[in-house]
Amino acid sequence: MSRFLFLLLVSCFASFAQTAPRPWHETLTQIRKNVALQILRADNYICVQDLVRTYYTTATSTTPCEQPPHVPDMQPALKDRLRMDVAVSEGNEIYAWHGEKTFSSKGVMDLVQHGPVSSGGFTGYLRNIFVSAGIEFTYRKPTSAGGQTTYHFDYHVPEKVSRYQIKAGDQMVIIPFHGSFTARADTLELETLVVTADSGAIPPNAELCSIQATVTYKIAHISSTDSLIPSAFDILYGSSRGRTITESHGEFSQCRQYLGESTVRFDAEEPAGAADKVVSVEAASIKPGIVLRIALATPIDSDTAYAGMHVEGALAHPAKIGNGVVLPAGTAVEGLITRFETYFEPEPHTLMVIEFNHLNAGNKSYLFRALHPHDLYQQMQLTPGMRSSGRRMGTSRQIYTPTSDDEPGVLTFSKSKVYLDKKFVSEYEVVSSK
Repeated sequence: MSRFLFLLLVSCFASFAQTAPRPWHETLTQIRKNVALQILRADNYICVQDLVRTYYTTATSTTPCEQPPHVPDMQPALKDRLRMDVAVSEGNEIYAWHGEKTFSSKGVMDLVQHGPVSSGGFTGYLRNIFVSAGIEFTYRKPTSAGGQTTYHFDYHVPEKVSRYQIKAGDQMVIIPFHGSFTARADTLELETLVVTADSGAIPPNAELCSIQATVTYKIAHISSTDSLIPSAFDILYGSSRGRTITESHGEFSQCRQYLGESTVRFDAEEPAGAADKVVSVEAASIKPGIVLRIALATPIDSDTAYAGMHVEGALAHPAKIGNGVVLPAGTAVEGLITRFETYFEPEPHTLMVIEFNHLNAGNKSYLFRALHPHDLYQQMQLTPGMRSSGRRMGTSRQIYTPTSDDEPGVLTFSKSKVYLDKKFVSEYEVVSSK
C-alpha cells in the first residue's frame, strides 16, 4: 500500500492513539467496513425491546458519579418493567409502546416520561464510532477461549465529531465519549460494544453524572439477509441529585424487516380470508371531560405487568359522548399501561397508570386518551376485583390517588403485590382526543 493511500485510509477511518502492527490497521479497517455494511442492512428493521430498570439509593451523592458506575451491594429501592417496539427508519430509531397500531416519529424520551432511558444501540453508536472520521483507536492484545480468538480495541470520540447527547436542563448537549469493543477473529464481526460518557464533559446542570452502556450484538437471519443487530444491553446511570444508580437491562426479540407500514403486528398471522373483508370505518372523537366507567377485562398482576402492556375493558354503563350518541354498556375499550413501578422503600407500594385510548362502535372508530381522574378517591367504589398481597382489598386505605401536583392518572397501591381482576370497575376521564 502506498504512503499516500495509507495516509488517506488513516484520515478517513481513524487516527490511532497508539501505533499498532500494520496487520491490525487492516483488521480494524475490515471490522469498520463490516459494521458499515451491516448498518445499511439494519435500516428498516423492527424489534420488540423488553426493559427492566432497577434503582438504588446511595448514602452519598459522590457514589453515583464514580467512573465507571457500578451496581451497589444493597437492596433496590424501586423496579419497573417496560416493553416497547423499536424500529430503525431512515437511519433513526423510533419507538412505540408494544403492540400499538401505528408508529410515529417518537424518540424514546418522548415515549418514556419517567426514569433514565437511552437510544443508539441499533445504529446510533455504530455510525458515530465506526463510520465517522476523526475517531481515535487503540489496539489491545487478542484473547482466546474455547478455540475462539477475539480482538479487542479501545476508542475515543472527541466532542467535535461526537453525536452523543445528554439532557441538561431543557436542552440536549453533545459531549465526547469513549469505550471499547470486541470482534471475532474468524469473521471480523462486532460482538460487544462499551460506551462511556466522558464524565468531565457532562454539564453540571445535567440530571445524570455518569453513564455506561454495554451492548451485545449478534448476526440474525431476517428476510433472507444476515444482519448485525443488538441482542441485549446493560446501562448504568448515576445521578448525584437523587443519589441514585439505575441499572437498566434490555433484550431484543421478534426482530423482522420493517417496510414502513402504518400498522405493525407481532402476533399471529391474520385468519385466512381476513384480508378480503373490507369494512368502512369512520374516524370519530370523544370530547374531553366525558367520563367512561370501564370494567377491566384483562387481569393485571404486579408479577407480570409492565409499561406498554395491552389492556382491554368494557363499558360498565351506557356512556353519553355528545351529539346525542350513547355508547351501550358492554362496548369493548382498548388501552395500555403506560407506567408500572414497584417501590420497596420507604414503604412498599405500587404505582400504575392505565390509559384507555380506543373503542369501536358501529362503523365508527373513536380515538381518545382517558385516565383516572384526580378525584378518583371520592368517586371510586372499590370492588372485590381488587386485591393486594393476595388479599381482597376491602377498604380504601390500600389505594389512593395523587394530588393535583402529580401526573394525571396515577394509581398508587399501598402494597408491592397487586392483582386487579375482571371485576375491577373504575372511572376514566377523557383528557384529549387523538
